[in-house]
Amino acid sequence: MYKLNSTASSKYLQILVVFVVSIAAFASLVMALNRSTLIEMGWVGLEVPDAVSLKTTVSDILDKKVSKGENYNTYAGLVYIYGFAYIALSKNFLLTNFLLLAVAAVSFSKVICSVCDDFSNVAIAVIFACFCFNPYVLAVFDFPNKEIPIFALLNVAIYFLLVRNNFVAAFLFLLPIYWVRDGYFWIASGTFLLCFLTAGVHKWMRPFVILTAILVFILMPVEVLGYGDSAMKRSLDTVEILRGSGVVIHADFLARLYYTILSFALFNPVFELGGKFIFLNFGYFLLGLVIVGYFGKILTRENVAKFLENDLDFILLMQILMLSFGLNIQPRYIFPLICFMVASIFSGRSNYLMPVVFITCIFNFYII
Repeated sequence: MYKLNSTASSKYLQILVVFVVSIAAFASLVMALNRSTLIEMGWVGLEVPDAVSLKTTVSDILDKKVSKGENYNTYAGLVYIYGFAYIALSKNFLLTNFLLLAVAAVSFSKVICSVCDDFSNVAIAVIFACFCFNPYVLAVFDFPNKEIPIFALLNVAIYFLLVRNNFVAAFLFLLPIYWVRDGYFWIASGTFLLCFLTAGVHKWMRPFVILTAILVFILMPVEVLGYGDSAMKRSLDTVEILRGSGVVIHADFLARLYYTILSFALFNPVFELGGKFIFLNFGYFLLGLVIVGYFGKILTRENVAKFLENDLDFILLMQILMLSFGLNIQPRYIFPLICFMVASIFSGRSNYLMPVVFITCIFNFYII
């Protein structure tokens, strides 16, 4: 799949993906101005609670109304990233998010054009739109949030790692993520390092790295501090049943992996019983379809070793495994990976995709 493409510096593509960002920003602005109308139409879930809370936290810190607190390192980066918008732009965070996504758009286009030879410019723009137009992103576009800054920094870091083959520069762009979401920083750094160490003639090691990671995660169960939601509890209850029958001894990691892959696709109905449309759940559901589709692609590969030779796929799979092993399981942490997952799904054979999506939809709307 990897092949240096002569269109790596295509100005047309960069303009196209930035145009996608512009339309998404406009759509978010229109939605923000018409939230009351949408609520009257029966829409709910138009705001992300974490983003609303972060807006208050960032504002209070910049206004010096509160102290930084014990967990300041988990959002210190946001204070600096959105500080200018708060002070100079009258608390208008939309422009900051637009600039971050524009940077991500240019980096993403360079990565895909440089390492892939089976996508048109329009296809790449559509893939990038999968992130920009996800309802979750539209809902946080005019708020301080963690997903968009991480998405921008991750795209730039991947550009330096895969296109420039410069691990040091890639790490320097990953470093600010520590002050946005510290746990994800360690996961991203670890996967980047493994990708760099197993590049070139050492790619034959990657299947063994993946298998070793899975084996270690299974044999080192970690006590879950909290279920998080009912879907996680159902996952762990299933594991307890298997344990009781003697089928599985150490299955905490398997429960987490099951939850990561299926929770958003299966446990996020987009309509309430009264018929109200849950906007935010629809965003989670779309992300869930991408995750299910990506693992469907892995399971239908005839040669997994060749699949792992793809640097992006190796990074994606390792990050998903490491995220699933964490104590605080949050499948939405996978949001920054969505564009590269969609690109992987639609590269090569993807005949399995529509049946997977169809079955998932049936489960979501009629069974769960």
